Amino acid sequence: MEQELYNLLSVIVSIVTLIFTVIGLYAVYIQIRKIRETAWSNTHSKLCDQSFELLRFFSDNPNCYDYLYKGKELDENSPDRVFILLATEALANFMEHIILQKDNLPTKQWDVWRRFVYTEFKCSIVVRNFILENREWYSLELLEIADECKILYSIKSK
Repeated sequence: MEQELYNLLSVIVSIVTLIFTVIGLYAVYIQIRKIRETAWSNTHSKLCDQSFELLRFFSDNPNCYDYLYKGKELDENSPDRVFILLATEALANFMEHIILQKDNLPTKQWDVWRRFVYTEFKCSIVVRNFILENREWYSLELLEIADECKILYSIKSK
């Protein structure tokens, strides 16, 4: 009888231990999920902050808008040429930063940022040419998108 009682208690202790282990693992899972969501939120927030900084920079020189968002071509003799090229480089670097953060964003947020990058390639001749002419400066991920956009939007190289 004592052996049966001992076996029963052992089984009960094992079941309780298993329950606590499962609860503990679930708690760890929830914590990991919260950490991941916090990282996603922080990444998205930082990208938004950088975007606002760029917009503030561009707003001081609104003449760059048509070059960066409306497909205006940059004339070699333009008095704004240097500024437009600096603004273009800033935007291209931001686009690369967005692409390199893909793994740190949830799918919905990544899709929004991805559309921004693709739209820039489609709408801005200056940005597109800058990235394609300075390929060695940029990540393979950005260059893959640049090459895909060339095909997608039937873009001819210079």
